[in-house]
Amino acid sequence: TMADLDWRFHVVEDDAVNAFNAPGGLVYLNTGLIATAENASELVAVLAHEVGHGVARHGTRRLSQQYGVAVLAGLVLGEDPGLVAEIAASLAAAGTMARFSREDEFEADEMGLRYAARAGYTPRGMVTFFGRLLEMQEREPGSVESFFSTHPATRERIDRAEELIAEMGSLSGLATNDDRFPGVRGRVR
Repeated sequence: TMADLDWRFHVVEDDAVNAFNAPGGLVYLNTGLIATAENASELVAVLAHEVGHGVARHGTRRLSQQYGVAVLAGLVLGEDPGLVAEIAASLAAAGTMARFSREDEFEADEMGLRYAARAGYTPRGMVTFFGRLLEMQEREPGSVESFFSTHPATRERIDRAEELIAEMGSLSGLATNDDRFPGVRGRVR
């Protein structure tokens, strides 16, 4: 299954606050997003959300809608298995696959909240991160434009995440931060 993939995470040197998933277990995270996260749970929530898109195969479905099943099958079954990942990453970087439906975003949020908790981090990191991005957008509309163009963090999504977290029950013992996060964040500032 997609959840059992050998996931690969890549950091992109880009000040834009953004992250995206490409088919084949690839997640790209901009340095601007890492620098914006205030704690490990926020970073984990974003990564978990992107993994949720991958497990739900949102990007693969988007690629097949955009370019046709025959083209996608030809790439997947072709001689060079790295080609589909390379093409998907290029398309994702260009924003071709990043405009998921509202339902896709809700599904990736729900999966991401659960994955974050399973990884030992409070899923509240998603709520605090999205809330801060909304505040940043109000203060400086262009500062998080790329994130909102691909991941609209509406009040509705934040409210829904809050409801899902409440349904998860006790989250005691889950971390907000860890000793490694300051070093990771310091490397991109």
